[in-house]
Amino acid sequence: MPPLPSLSENPELKMEMKNCQNLLSKGDLHDALHNPLTLHSLKKFMARTFCEENLLFYKAVEDLKRTDPNSPEFKTLLEEIQKEYLKQGSNHEININGKTRAKILKAIEEVSDDTGKIELKMFDEAQNQIFMMISTNSWSAFLQSEECKKIMEGRRSASMVEAHNHFVDISKLTSKK
Repeated sequence: MPPLPSLSENPELKMEMKNCQNLLSKGDLHDALHNPLTLHSLKKFMARTFCEENLLFYKAVEDLKRTDPNSPEFKTLLEEIQKEYLKQGSNHEININGKTRAKILKAIEEVSDDTGKIELKMFDEAQNQIFMMISTNSWSAFLQSEECKKIMEGRRSASMVEAHNHFVDISKLTSKK
């Protein structure tokens, strides 16, 4: 494996690390969910602790909320959320209360049958429940983790460099549009 680039060789990565360190020192989960490096590190941590479905669902709903409801992508995302996170026994089934789950599943079914229109705010309760779970369980443990300590000490790992490069590549693609 080639050596990792030093932070002085990559000013973008250095800035991303600094932003990540600032977010982590504040302990603000909401802001951390919008920082690519922090999000990547948290996702890897949650995968190791077998609860990444919460973060994946939260981000999938965020993506859905940014998608035009009249686009084909919207319906596809809605169906993926249903199959992947909400249906009983799904691969990444989330733990939310039954009333919230039933309400969302019913609305998705009506949209799938073209008999209804979905109100995105109905996902707010599910997102709030998931956010609270992440905040009380995963986030506090992540802040004590070795991965977080590496970031706070300015040590980079291969996964951080990989995450940074991935998000730099994505931003180049989206900025060309």
